[in-house]
Amino acid sequence: MVSERSGGLIMKIFVQVTESELATSLQALGHDVEYYAENIRYRDLEEKLNQDDIVFWDQIPPHGFYGSKAHVILMTATSTDAEEYAAAKAGALAYIPDNLPEHVIGHVIKSVSKGETWITRHTIARMFDEYVKSMDNKGS
Repeated sequence: MVSERSGGLIMKIFVQVTESELATSLQALGHDVEYYAENIRYRDLEEKLNQDDIVFWDQIPPHGFYGSKAHVILMTATSTDAEEYAAAKAGALAYIPDNLPEHVIGHVIKSVSKGETWITRHTIARMFDEYVKSMDNKGS
């Protein structure tokens, strides 16, 4: 099922050219997929993005994902709490292993397209605690 924006434009999902299996799965789910070059920087990819597109990315860029028009799903071969926390702090809405089943990826895309996060409760709690501590420090 292809998602539509309020303006009638079709949401695209961007995947790295080396992720042909992922792209095939996404297309089977009815999504419009566009490839990006393996060596492209995230800032350069941003020029191609429209509001609410989804990008599957594999590393945290130096400037993070803040200010991006797209929703970012960070996929990784290894999954650790520290990496998930860093991805969330960098502005990724999801942090997932690259071997998730197709039907779960469909759920991730639905959540992320609505601006929801797909990260563990532990990481959300950790981020919330950090936020509360920073607010307490501002009041002191």
